[in-house]
Amino acid sequence: MFRYFFTILTVALFTAISALAMASESTWPAGDWRGTLNAGGQELGIVYHLQVDDDQASGTMDVPAQGAMGLPLPAVETEGDRLTIKMPLPGQARFEGSRAGDAIKGTFSQAGQSFPLTLERAVSAAPPKRPQEPSEPLPYRSEAVSFEGAGEIRLAGTLTRPEGSGPFPGVVLVAGAGPHDRDGTFMNHRPLLVLADYLTRAGFSVLRFDERGIGESAGEFASASGEA
Repeated sequence: MFRYFFTILTVALFTAISALAMASESTWPAGDWRGTLNAGGQELGIVYHLQVDDDQASGTMDVPAQGAMGLPLPAVETEGDRLTIKMPLPGQARFEGSRAGDAIKGTFSQAGQSFPLTLERAVSAAPPKRPQEPSEPLPYRSEAVSFEGAGEIRLAGTLTRPEGSGPFPGVVLVAGAGPHDRDGTFMNHRPLLVLADYLTRAGFSVLRFDERGIGESAGEFASASGEA
């Protein structure tokens, strides 16, 4: 009887451990990764905040020494143990590396130059409080929407509307130069979220959206232009 009991317990533990391993594998490389880039004798710390939703990776990056926080990454791609990160920096900056134990070893390249870069797990710090950002419950309606942009590219965004039947005047918020999500996230601030909240409270319907290739929008940001 005891042998039977311990057999069941062993199988149950093995199943649980296997399930945890599979769950961890399916969300790799989600989390915060920190590395120090040594370029020309100068050291520069870089932090990537990566997430995986429905097997689709995305994220933001920080360069604390330059005061750049929360920069949206145009693309995060994984293939097995390999990771490629395209960055919102000039010179087609990118990181390409492979998992090596608890680290990711690879190369940072920009403007034809390449430098070794190793990423290690970083402890997540609590984001600073932004009292200007709206919090639940909201005095208006907010819903996720999608629509077709130029070139039949499907764009995703958020529509906020005052309560009531309307009609309401409408505003479309468009982020400035560079890759941005629907909130205009930049250096850990979300100005379009704050502006949409203010305008909706003032009686406007407001649409804001992820630029192509950013967030939940399809397409590639590099191929976008002022006309499309």
